[in-house]
Amino acid sequence: MGVWRVWQVGQWTLVACILGIDGWAEGYGASASEGGSASSVQVAQQTGGESSSSESPETDLPVPAGGSRSGEEKGTASGEPVRAEENTENNRAHGDAESGQPSLPGTGSEKPSVSSPSLPPKGSPLEPVPAPQWGGRISIEPASFNGITPGQSTRQKLQSLWGQPKEVRRQGEMEVYLYSIEPFQRIEVALADQKVASIIIWLQEAFPAHQVAQQLDLARIQPVFISNELGEILGQGYPERGVIFGFEPAKEPAKTTQKVIQIILEPIGPELFLLRAETYLDTHPTRALADLEQVVRLAPNHARAYWLQAKALGAVSQMAKALDSGAKAVRLDPNDGQYRLTYAQLLGELGRWEEARREAQQALELSQRRPHIKAQVFCLLGDMASAGPKPDWKQALDYYAEAIKTAEPLGSSPHPAVRLAAKNTLVEAHLGAAHTIAWGLFKQKEVAVPKWLDRAAAFAEEIIANEGGSEAYRFHVAARALSAYVGLQGKLDPTAWAEKALQSGQQGLRTVEDAQLKDQIAWKLGTALYDALQVYQFRGESSKALQYGDLAQQTLQQCSPQRQQSFAYNYLLGRVYFRLGAIHAVGRQDHQTAIRWYEKAAPLLSLPVPEEGFSELARHGETFVSMGVSYWEVGQRDRALDLTQRGLALMEQAVRSGLADRSILAVPYGNLAVMHQALGRSAEARRFAELAAQSKPTAQR
Repeated sequence: MGVWRVWQVGQWTLVACILGIDGWAEGYGASASEGGSASSVQVAQQTGGESSSSESPETDLPVPAGGSRSGEEKGTASGEPVRAEENTENNRAHGDAESGQPSLPGTGSEKPSVSSPSLPPKGSPLEPVPAPQWGGRISIEPASFNGITPGQSTRQKLQSLWGQPKEVRRQGEMEVYLYSIEPFQRIEVALADQKVASIIIWLQEAFPAHQVAQQLDLARIQPVFISNELGEILGQGYPERGVIFGFEPAKEPAKTTQKVIQIILEPIGPELFLLRAETYLDTHPTRALADLEQVVRLAPNHARAYWLQAKALGAVSQMAKALDSGAKAVRLDPNDGQYRLTYAQLLGELGRWEEARREAQQALELSQRRPHIKAQVFCLLGDMASAGPKPDWKQALDYYAEAIKTAEPLGSSPHPAVRLAAKNTLVEAHLGAAHTIAWGLFKQKEVAVPKWLDRAAAFAEEIIANEGGSEAYRFHVAARALSAYVGLQGKLDPTAWAEKALQSGQQGLRTVEDAQLKDQIAWKLGTALYDALQVYQFRGESSKALQYGDLAQQTLQQCSPQRQQSFAYNYLLGRVYFRLGAIHAVGRQDHQTAIRWYEKAAPLLSLPVPEEGFSELARHGETFVSMGVSYWEVGQRDRALDLTQRGLALMEQAVRSGLADRSILAVPYGNLAVMHQALGRSAEARRFAELAAQSKPTAQR
């Protein structure tokens, strides 16, 4: 979606909008790609993907409306739930038309000035300018014109250097001095409190923006486009210098000339840095975070800056910092529903469900007059209802239905920010519905889920075709589809989605420049490939499962060193190794090969489980019990006993915490009874046999 900023420069009111498209950086919402435990045979081997069930009876399924997309004529609908987390906001990084995207290198020590530029003749041929590479931070110094610097120079200095103006006008509380200085058409200087507030330089004729930028030594600075509420580009700004180019109006609507007719100088302020941060939030989060640091230096209580920080940090998995920034945004502006929405998302991703739901409900109340935000809140509530240890599938679908109902009329809005937010919500809502149906207890799931996924894919393709969306949309849909297919426990062939995820994800790894974003892509692609492994394992296609497992481990190893220190990374990689071992143990009865994988898995899975990972305790324990079987089969009995006891302890902790039913303990108790009996420990064997008898048979979660 887009964000609007309005500020006064002399006698001009500038309205700036940054449009958003889904990029690689945004989190994909509540994921259940490993949301349950596989069945345990009597010696607790996990044989398929990790699925979910409950004791409630199966219910009839909703199916997606098949006729309409946003902006198109509606057809008949035979059902209507769906899902959505707040997707990233179509922020495109714009640069000069001829030169692509300029970068931010270092500058010299001389004070930047726009004094009397010698621009080329209007009819001069344009020469292509290579897009500069990102060069890190540069010095921040306001530009001056003929010795006058906005925000610093006084009225006395202006009159001393430039003389008396030709004309003086009043503009609210400001005085505007008009000067005639060759070779410019005119110069307007706005003064407030005896200081120069801004300078507007009108050119005699329009010149291409990249030529003006080169002449004024601005070409090395990354500019940001400034647009009106309809997304029409009016000019571009250079944050480090406080310089804005005003473009000559285009003859056709929705077009831009990128030809400069006026140059505006103002003091260094937070707004241009904020706009540029929003532009690069999805595609270059590192750059965006650097700009946001500058915003909070200039404006320490800037709520929107902290909100954007929370989004950017959350997108690159720096959750503690993201939560802190999100809390600051809410504290500074408690009545902004969008800020609370993001804060609720972050709380949910950390497993703090009750707090997350409270914040989401407040966001809903605050967003009644902002339907595009309201739709996103409904999607988040759907995510929360379908996640956690006790999901409510029906309530989740009801929330997704509300999200679709709210977002659909907005898909044809003339305002790009609203229109794109609505279309993003429609993608997410359909993906959420597919995921919820796949993991819940519904009839004919394998019929309904593909329909929801196809609708999500259609909306994503529309965004790519009509809103400038990137390949990231295709990857996101494919990855979510694979997560849903895990919930279907192998009833559908995942090949098409697996291939799409692999193709789009690898393309992202090849083309993305930002290191943090590349790390995030590797993480998400590794997760998607792991889901493909699980589905193929469910289907008994061991060769395919091994192929995607190998791809998953290779991809995860491309993650950053920082991520590789996290529990989530080690847990996922450990599960990949465990699954590869289980394929050999269960599918091929090759316990020796299985153990080689388990030796890699066990150290990673033995790391302390943080609070946000407690919902996985039961399945985590089942994994150790399963590995113990293979060690027992090859005669490593002490190792088998140790792993089984370790798994039992985790499963008992899950039962005590109310995260699992006591029946899951039957298999580890039974296994320990068998092991102790074989080791001649009759008393221990009888004790565990009695405990096993007191527990019901293991139920698939």
